[in-house]
Amino acid sequence: MANLEKMASFFADIIYKVFDLIWSMTIPGTGVRIIIIPLISLIANFVFVAILGIGMQAKESCKKTRTNKSIKEWGKK
Repeated sequence: MANLEKMASFFADIIYKVFDLIWSMTIPGTGVRIIIIPLISLIANFVFVAILGIGMQAKESCKKTRTNKSIKEWGKK
C-alpha cells in the first residue's frame, strides 16, 4: 500500500511539474501564454465536430425513417 501511495505521489508530482512548465511559457515580448492558443483551437474543434455530428445523425435518422416507411409499404402489397 505504501508503494502505491509513493507511485501516486510521484505521478501527481510529474503531472504538476509538466503542467506548470507548459503554463509558465509565454510568447516573447508579450504576456500571452502559449497554452491559450491551443485551448482556443481545441474548443473550436469541439464545436465543429459537434455541429457535424448532429448534422450526420439527423441525416442518418431521416434516411432510416424513409427506409422503414418504404419497407412497411412494400410489406402491405
